[in-house]
Amino acid sequence: MRKLIRKIDAVISSPAPPDLVLKRHCGECGFQSRCRQKAIEEDDLSLLAGMTEKERRKFNSKGIFTVTQLSYTFRPRRRPRRLVAKREKYHHSLKALSIRDKKIHIVGRPELKIEGTPVFLDVEGLPDNNFYYLIGVRIEDDKDVMRHSLWADTCADEERIWNAFLDILSGIDSPVLIHFGSFETKFLKRMCDRYGGPSEGSAASKAIASSINLLSVIFAQVYFPSYSNGLKENARFLGFEWNDPSSSGLQSIVWRHQWEESRDPTVQEKVIVYNAEHAIKAFARLQKIVSGLSNKRGIDEYLTLLSVAETCEYQGLDFLDFLRSGEKDIHAFSETKRRRRRGNVKLTMCNK
Repeated sequence: MRKLIRKIDAVISSPAPPDLVLKRHCGECGFQSRCRQKAIEEDDLSLLAGMTEKERRKFNSKGIFTVTQLSYTFRPRRRPRRLVAKREKYHHSLKALSIRDKKIHIVGRPELKIEGTPVFLDVEGLPDNNFYYLIGVRIEDDKDVMRHSLWADTCADEERIWNAFLDILSGIDSPVLIHFGSFETKFLKRMCDRYGGPSEGSAASKAIASSINLLSVIFAQVYFPSYSNGLKENARFLGFEWNDPSSSGLQSIVWRHQWEESRDPTVQEKVIVYNAEHAIKAFARLQKIVSGLSNKRGIDEYLTLLSVAETCEYQGLDFLDFLRSGEKDIHAFSETKRRRRRGNVKLTMCNK
């Protein structure tokens, strides 16, 4: 306690403001947007959400203070054969490189096998009360998309929405549960312990036991050009936008408390829309992207496009112009562009 008091006293007595460092609890602070904007302007390392304070200090001791500086330290290395099957560790430098280049980088061969009907699950709860009040489900097949929003007014309704969820899951042919993060993993375990799960050996029971955490598939294998592995940032890069910029998991808790005080249906609708239309729909789109990257054909196509894009950049050609031209030979496309330039120069000289 005395150590903390001395630190606080030093900050207060110092004429200079304290160093700007973004932390996990910034989301609860009213100055979050201002601090984040300043961190972006300074390109501060604390923007990388997965980096610990110890790691940041280690980089600082090497003279690395910005994300751009860190991006130049990544060096791809060939892994020994004995480690090929072992998962690659997380590289902050590769994350920084993705941000600098605004490109997705893939390490190894991420695997995401979905053999059955995808069922996207997103749950909202009140952690302090150990209470889950909203179960969002999105079911996709070749013909249609079905959505369910199971709402609990009180803790007594929690068992009701859990049983309703099990009924939905039992009515699906070969369901495969997909979620984003460990929150839903804990939810499934706690609900089975609290109220019981589906009958053993059933398709629903197998789906719960082998649910897929999409975040674990992405982590250390797919590097998006975003400061964190959060759903909101990655989905935004893929073109998905939230109608309410303030919507988040923390904001949904605020809305739930507001609804409990007022019972205002518009506040309830905000939470349901955030869960159903935004959170679930966003990571459903993310899953499709990752699924395309995780199979051999997807990786081969990605590497082919990447090599073509790099070749175009090296030769000073526009990558999109090359794709639109329908030409299959970059050198032939480049020669055609040069001939057109020469023709334009001769025509200009004749006019003069």
